[in-house]
Amino acid sequence: MITTQKKLIIFLTTLMISFHFFHSADANKSSPSAYMYAFTASEIPHMCRLDLKLATSCRGFIDQNNVSLPEIHQSLLYGYDLLFCSWCYAIIGIIILAPRIIISPLIFWFLINKFRRRRLSSFEGVESYLQSDNKLAPIRYSYSDIKKMTKNFKDKVGQGGFGYVYMGKLRSGHLVAVKLLRKFGANGKDFINEIATIGRIHHVNVVQLVAYCAERSKRAFIFDFMPNGSLDKYIFNREKTLSLKWDMKFKIAVQVARGIEYLHHGCDIQILHFDIKPHNILLDDKFIPKISDFGLAKLCASNKESVTLTAARGTIGYVAPELINRCIGTVSYKADVYSFGMLMEMGH
Repeated sequence: MITTQKKLIIFLTTLMISFHFFHSADANKSSPSAYMYAFTASEIPHMCRLDLKLATSCRGFIDQNNVSLPEIHQSLLYGYDLLFCSWCYAIIGIIILAPRIIISPLIFWFLINKFRRRRLSSFEGVESYLQSDNKLAPIRYSYSDIKKMTKNFKDKVGQGGFGYVYMGKLRSGHLVAVKLLRKFGANGKDFINEIATIGRIHHVNVVQLVAYCAERSKRAFIFDFMPNGSLDKYIFNREKTLSLKWDMKFKIAVQVARGIEYLHHGCDIQILHFDIKPHNILLDDKFIPKISDFGLAKLCASNKESVTLTAARGTIGYVAPELINRCIGTVSYKADVYSFGMLMEMGH
């Protein structure tokens, strides 16, 4: 009686001998052909079954009419070349790229719309403040008026992180300095802060805000022109071409102190500058100092002894320690006194 193992050997031997090899009619073409081995169901030995069918593209047979078992094994290891027609590539490309083509413009539109709404919110916040009953003395100019008075921004007299300063002339012939802001804080808070502060101050040692511009994204301040520039060019002048005598330095120091004292105790509210430094002390034609740049200032009640800040303010080298480390002490008008002391140290 023939055992199952012998039947399997007979089956494999029969498989090697009786496999018929079929391929495409045009075997001379360079493109890979599809091959198939076939036999009838009656040729399968008893108790044997067909568990797996695999396709292969291997063409390395020595004798196509007598294929050996190693050659069959090698062909199965080779695998099957999956070829696509041009239409298949087009359909696959559409399936892959269609979501990106549709979604990308939507994302781009969403980001632009979000940015525009944020800018619009900023413009509305500034405009709402300017239209409120804030009793502002300065005049409001349009951006075209700013271009005319500066002759299309011809004479640049200074620049900084805030933007640029240009010299201009009003119709009356009065010389002014136009501070054109290049960037401003979220919702225009810095712009509103400076208008709210300088707009209500009238002191000989504090810069006078003549006018302002708030037209969409264009923001500018218009001050009295200070022909002698800022104090820093006299203090940090290495060539010593510009210098101040000691009596002039003393006079400037006393007048700056008077301006700071006015901000703290001379107004109906307490104004904390938080950025007292030589760069923000302007000198007019008679070297009378003017405190400027109130972008970091904070307003509080006159009887309030301390204020709460969410972030440090000021310039390194002049900023008070309590503004950096709250463990040192509370923040108050004394922070400006510390900065004034550092200014005196620099001018020594």
